[in-house]
Amino acid sequence: MIRNLTITLIFLIGLFFSMNSRALTTDSTANAVIPNPFISRFPVEEVEQKHPEPPKKPVEQVSPIKQIPKEHNRNKPSITTKIQPVSQPPVEKRPPKLKITGIVWNSDKPQAIINDQILGLGDVILDSDEKTEIKIKQIHKTGIEVLYQDKTWTITP
Repeated sequence: MIRNLTITLIFLIGLFFSMNSRALTTDSTANAVIPNPFISRFPVEEVEQKHPEPPKKPVEQVSPIKQIPKEHNRNKPSITTKIQPVSQPPVEKRPPKLKITGIVWNSDKPQAIINDQILGLGDVILDSDEKTEIKIKQIHKTGIEVLYQDKTWTITP
């Protein structure tokens, strides 16, 4: 029984202090609301801004070419300039694509397999239009040198 009385007494003391602590903290700081720093404290007036339209000016029609009376041109010599077209440098025509599938270069008679044909030095391949020739000048380990339209080209497999 003393034990129940002690527990009840402790409960009542705790309840008393909790009520007194609430009474002590009911000053203005306990119930104060922390203001939002992102909201302005100043009153906001809604002002409707109207931009006045600029007055419309009449558009004057201006001729892009000024007409000069013919009597002004009689005393002045006319200047004429001939415009010559700019010549383009000739486009260098590359040799047609050749399919090199094999090369034998380290022999007395070097040969290459080009477009499924076995060809040697001095042999001629006809271009696809069959009007121009491609002549084999040299056969090396890394490719072949051909003469096409008076210019030497190196073609690699």
